[in-house]
Amino acid sequence: MASKPAMHALIFCPLVAFALISPVNARTSLKGGQEHLNADFEFTHCTAKYLNKTEHLVTDPMDDMISTIKFMEDPKNSVKIRLEPREYGVAYGEIIGKCNKADGNRWDVYLPGSGECGSPGNILQYSKDDNDHLYTVDKVLGVYYLSNGNNKIAISVKETPCEDTKMEEDIKKFHQVYKSKLDHYHKTLQPYWCDRNLINNEGACINTPGF
Repeated sequence: MASKPAMHALIFCPLVAFALISPVNARTSLKGGQEHLNADFEFTHCTAKYLNKTEHLVTDPMDDMISTIKFMEDPKNSVKIRLEPREYGVAYGEIIGKCNKADGNRWDVYLPGSGECGSPGNILQYSKDDNDHLYTVDKVLGVYYLSNGNNKIAISVKETPCEDTKMEEDIKKFHQVYKSKLDHYHKTLQPYWCDRNLINNEGACINTPGF
C-alpha cells in the first residue's frame, strides 16, 4: 500500500507527461529524416544540426513556405544558406533565418545545376556551422512538395552559376533519389514538383504537379 502514493506522484512528473502523449499527437523521427504524417502537430522550437553532428536550438522564427520564399526573394535580405553532407546527388542544405513548423528544423533547400559540394577545389563546400562556408540565395527555382509540409525548396546561389542544361537533370535526380527514400520509409507522403512561377501567394501549385 505504501507504494501507491509514489505511483500517483509520478503521473504529475513532466517527464512522464511527455511519455503519456498520445502517438496520434506525437512525431517520431524515422530513419531517412522524415516524420510520421500528422497535420495536427506543429513544432514550436527550431534546431540546427551542424557538421560535427551536434544539434543546437536556434532563434530563427517559424514561418510558412510562401513567406519564406518571399523572404529569400527580397534582395534587401541577402539570405544565406549552409550546406550539409547528404546522399542526394545534389547540393543540399538549409536556409538561415526561417524554420519550418512541420519538422522543427530550418527550411530545406537544394541546388540543382549549381555543381557538386564538398570535393576539394569545388566552389560549394559543406558548412561546419552558421559562420562557415555560407552561400547567398540568388533565385528560387521551385518546390518539391511533401504532403506533411516538410517541403524542399530548389534554389540557385550567387557564388556559382546555375547551369540551365544541368538544372533539370539535377532536379529529376534529386526527386528520384528522395522518392526512393520515401518509398522505403514513408510511402504516404505523395511528393510532387512545382515551378516557382506556378506557386501562388497562398503557397499552392496552380498547375498539375510535375515529376
